[in-house]
Amino acid sequence: MKFAIVALLPEPTDDPTRADFISKEFETGDEVGQAINELEEHYPKWRIISICHIEDLPLLMEGPK
Repeated sequence: MKFAIVALLPEPTDDPTRADFISKEFETGDEVGQAINELEEHYPKWRIISICHIEDLPLLMEGPK
């Protein structure tokens, strides 16, 4: 079963009103730990938003209508 993590990155310094989200897809749970370590290293103030099935990822990542 493939799944994904959606994360909120810290507020960008150039525009504090903007929120940046990233997502990453995984084949196994073992890959999640490595991704979390990478996020911690580059973005210490990141926040997890959701863990979902990859089929639901486009719904979470699309902008408001």
